[in-house]
Amino acid sequence: MINYDINQIPFSRYGSYISFSFIDERWDAKQDFARGLYLRNIHGDSPSKEVFRIEASFQGNSLPFSVSYIPEMMTLHSEYGKAYFCISEPKKLLIRSHGISLKFFSEGYWIHDNIIQRGNNTWVLNCKKNRISYLLHIFSGKLVLNSPWDGIKCSRMDFELIPDQDSKIFEGVILEFRCSPNVNGLCYEPFFEAVNKVKVEFESFLSKMPEVHQSYSKTREIASYVNWSSVITPEGHLKYPAMLMSKNWMTNIYSWDHCFNALALSYGLPDLAWQQFSIFFEMQDETGALPDFCNDCLKIWNFTKPPIHGWTFNKMLNNSDYFKDIKLLRYAYDKLCLWTKWWLNYRDDDKDGIPEYNHGNDSGWDNSTVFSVSPMVESPDLTAFLILQTDLLSEIAGMLYLKEEKEYWYKLCKNLERNFFKHFLFDNKLMAFIPFTHEHVKNKSLLMYMPLILGRRLPQELVSSMILDLKNKEKFLTDFGLATESLSSEYYEDDGYWRGPIWAPSTLLIIEGLKQAGEYDFAKILIKKYCDMVMTEGFSENFSAKTGQGYRDPAYTWTSSVFLILAHELLYL
Repeated sequence: MINYDINQIPFSRYGSYISFSFIDERWDAKQDFARGLYLRNIHGDSPSKEVFRIEASFQGNSLPFSVSYIPEMMTLHSEYGKAYFCISEPKKLLIRSHGISLKFFSEGYWIHDNIIQRGNNTWVLNCKKNRISYLLHIFSGKLVLNSPWDGIKCSRMDFELIPDQDSKIFEGVILEFRCSPNVNGLCYEPFFEAVNKVKVEFESFLSKMPEVHQSYSKTREIASYVNWSSVITPEGHLKYPAMLMSKNWMTNIYSWDHCFNALALSYGLPDLAWQQFSIFFEMQDETGALPDFCNDCLKIWNFTKPPIHGWTFNKMLNNSDYFKDIKLLRYAYDKLCLWTKWWLNYRDDDKDGIPEYNHGNDSGWDNSTVFSVSPMVESPDLTAFLILQTDLLSEIAGMLYLKEEKEYWYKLCKNLERNFFKHFLFDNKLMAFIPFTHEHVKNKSLLMYMPLILGRRLPQELVSSMILDLKNKEKFLTDFGLATESLSSEYYEDDGYWRGPIWAPSTLLIIEGLKQAGEYDFAKILIKKYCDMVMTEGFSENFSAKTGQGYRDPAYTWTSSVFLILAHELLYL
C-alpha cells in the first residue's frame, strides 16, 4: 500500500472542491497563516482558500499528530487515538475519530462570517471569506463552539468536535453548499462502507491509466491519484469535469496545460480526455481566441497559450478510434479552424505571414529570455505548431469529405512551411525576431528547439545541428533532462522558471520531435531521465536541471500526465 505525502500532494477526490493541504513556508502567499493542516475550498471565486486549520486534541489540549492518507481516506495519528476523513462524494466530507477530539480554527476571518445552529446537532458554517457555506451534522459526539458574536459577525469561527463520552467515537458529516444545503446528505452512512466505495472509484480510474513498466508501477499509481484527485465537477464556466493543474495553489486550468492531461487520459478514458480537450473550445470567442486560463468562476483573456491543440488532437486520434466519431471530428475541425485563423488574422500585425506572440505568457514560456528585449516576438515554435495544425485540418477535412477545404488547408500548410524556413532559418540555426523591425532576438533558450516537433519536415542538416546542441552537456543536457535555458547562459537560474528548470511540456515536445525525426535512441534516453527524475522527486511544476529537485507547486498535473505518457511509450521504444 502506498501512503501519500500531504506535504506534497493534497488529499481530495475526483469531482470535489474540498481539499486538504499542509501549509508551510513554501506557501509564499500564506505567510500570515499558522503552519499546519488545512481544510480548503478551491472554488475560483474564493478570496481565501483556507477554510479551517485542523488540530488533534485530548481533554481540550492540542496534541502532536502526523498525517497519512490513501486515495479513499486521510488519517490523523496521535498518542491517544486517530481521526479519519473521507470525501465520500464531491460535496460530502465524513469525519470519524476514536479517542481524540478535533479542533477547527478559522484563519483570516472575514466580516459577516458566522456559525448558526439549524436544529438538533446541525450547524451552518457561513464562510464568506471563502465564498462558500457548510452544513455540519453530528451523529455521535458533540460540538463545542468558540465563535463569539460581536453584533455583525463571529469574531472567531473556531469549534471542537468531541467524541461520545461512552463510545469514545465521534462521527459527523460536513456538506458543502452555495445557497441551500442538500439535507438528504445528512442521512447516516457507515464510514468504512463509504471509504470502500471511494476506493473502488479510484481503482477503476487507475485501471484505465496507461500501462508502464513494473519499475514505474508505484509512480504510475501516485501520478494517477494526482490526476484523479485534481478533477472538479462542472460548475459556472465549466461545461465538463475539469482537471485542475493542482489543488495546492495552481488551482486553475490553462489553455495548453489541459492538452497534456487530455493526452494522458486518451488511452483508457477517451470520454474524459475529450472533455479536457474541449474545455477551452467551449469558451472560444467569435474571433477564435481562447482564454489564457479559467476556473469555475473566472476566465482571463489578457493572454492566451500556444496552438498545440492540433498536435494534441492528432496524437489523440492515434491513441483511440473514439475520437474518429464524425461528430467529434466535425467539432474539432470547426474549433481548430477558428483557432488557427485567429493567430493568422489577429497576431500578424506586420502582415509578413508570420504570427507573433505578444507576451511570454502567450508562448507558455512566461519569462523565457526570448522575450527579454520585447514582449512581441516572432518565435519559430509558434509557426511550427501552426504548420502541424493546418496539416491536421487538411487531413480532417478529407475525412469529412470537404474537398475544397482540404485543399485550402493543404496550401496554407505549405505556405507556412515556406515562410518558416525563409523567415527563421539562418546559418543552420533557428532564430526569433521582433515584428516590424525584424531585429534578431539573441537568446540561449530551449524554446528555439521546439520546432523539432516538425520532425522530418526539417532539413537533416538542421536536425543534426539541433540534436548536437541538445546533447551538449555545457548547453542543455543534464543528468535529469533538458534545461530550458542553456547552462552556459548568463541568464540561467536554477530556480528561474523558464530560464533553466526542466519542464514536462518542453520535454515531451522535444521527445516527440526526436521520434518524428527518427532519433529514437536519444528520445529513449530523455524519457528515462524524466521518468526516473519524477519517480524520485515527485510531480512538481518544474525541476532543477542540475539536481533534479522539484520547484514550485509539488503536485502539478501536466507533470504527472507527461510521466504517464512517456512511461507508457517507453514500453515500445
